[in-house]
Amino acid sequence: MPLYSRSGSRNDFWKPFLSSFQEHISRNSYLSKYLGGVAAFFITCSIQSSFAASYYVDTAAQFNAKRDKNNNSFSTLYAGDRVYLKGGNWDGLTNTITGSMSDSNAQINPAIIYACNTNYTPMVGGVIVTNLSSITLSGSGVVLAGLSFSPTSGMYAASTNNDYDGAGGSIITANTGSRYMSISHIKFDYC
Repeated sequence: MPLYSRSGSRNDFWKPFLSSFQEHISRNSYLSKYLGGVAAFFITCSIQSSFAASYYVDTAAQFNAKRDKNNNSFSTLYAGDRVYLKGGNWDGLTNTITGSMSDSNAQINPAIIYACNTNYTPMVGGVIVTNLSSITLSGSGVVLAGLSFSPTSGMYAASTNNDYDGAGGSIITANTGSRYMSISHIKFDYC
């Protein structure tokens, strides 16, 4: 029989190869498990990335309330989520940002909070913070990027609503036990 004939289906050509490949996989359990694991990994990644959300935040008040301009909550961020902070001068930022994802997703597809220009395009220094701030990163897989803290900004004293008084405080912290957190391209300008 010829390898391909006009009377036969094009799939007939591949049948001998596919059947021997299927036999080989069924006999070789390691290969079967490996291919199954690879397939599961790619399916999981594509499903998780398809559920990633984008949030567009216009003001410090929205950020502090964990609500974007469309009133969508970003109280917990998941793999691939993006929070875009609209460029401009912002009041103080007081928020705990929580990431909830597996360690592998936290490393390969973290949630990212970007400072942007006025068109929501990520831009280092696009958001200038002008008042007291206290941002806490919690959980896993959160990147905070591009903020600039002006000389009029500062940190809250620990457990108070007052400016730092030498008793301990911070502008950005990560909770104990947090994993795979990144702080990138943050500028502190005499604050």
